[in-house]
Amino acid sequence: MVCRDLFSKGNVCLAGILALAAAVSQGCGREDSTSDLRDDVEETDQVTAFQDLIDFENQQTKGVKKYEAVLAVFGGWNTCGDGPLGTDIFRRAAQMLKRRAAEGRHFRIVAACFGKTSRLHYYSSSVSETVAVGEAEDVRRVIEDQTRLVAGRSVRVVGHSYGGWLALQTASRLSLSVNVKAVATIDPISKINCTPLVLARSYLRSQFSLRPHAGCTEAPSDMPSSVVNSVATRVSWWGNFFENDSAFLHSNKMLGAENHLIDYHVGNLLEIFSPHNDIDSDDRVWNVVEQKFAG
Repeated sequence: MVCRDLFSKGNVCLAGILALAAAVSQGCGREDSTSDLRDDVEETDQVTAFQDLIDFENQQTKGVKKYEAVLAVFGGWNTCGDGPLGTDIFRRAAQMLKRRAAEGRHFRIVAACFGKTSRLHYYSSSVSETVAVGEAEDVRRVIEDQTRLVAGRSVRVVGHSYGGWLALQTASRLSLSVNVKAVATIDPISKINCTPLVLARSYLRSQFSLRPHAGCTEAPSDMPSSVVNSVATRVSWWGNFFENDSAFLHSNKMLGAENHLIDYHVGNLLEIFSPHNDIDSDDRVWNVVEQKFAG
């Protein structure tokens, strides 16, 4: 069973969720499995989610000598491939960058996604088209390196789901010499408290009228208050976008952020996973993000 094949964008079939439970119980969610590690190494060469950003850089930034800021874009779990979960936040970021480039405003890029075993893959403008496997600390280091090439060492960060969790971790740990201008967390979910296996259990509990797992239905609670306070105090603007229409997978308000509840109208059982998947490309989110990131 391959985790990336379980979901389709928008509607998600009930069988897919149940298959997820079976898959993770066989090791799809275990990072200590030898076969998983082998698959994840292979996945490094199969990361296609960044292609829109890479194409943009190859076409639009040749000869650019002055960059305004670094844009860091982080996707969620299982968003590295070319399947329905793998491209939306990166596609929207590329569209935003194209509009800024048309105004003569250019950004360095750092992008990251989480593979099917929750391992982190990333690339940056300095090594375009080369995808590495690493940890949150590696992404922080790359962002800091990129800020040395832009005016005022300015950075904007946007992340969805696990990527929202990574955005908070990264923004709070960047050197004080880095100007974290804006952060957008989109339905942020804890990578620690809502693993794929926990998510499967959360779904099954919801189907038997039991309370879904708290780790998958809250803002990341594994974040120390120092992390949240650091983001809230050092960032010029922090917008947190969340939904609560997906019964077993959604985030919530975060203290210190400008919180935006994005409402969805879930019409039937097949759509119960849709809001969390759809929010990363929602115009109501990106209209605000583009406005704030342009400032």
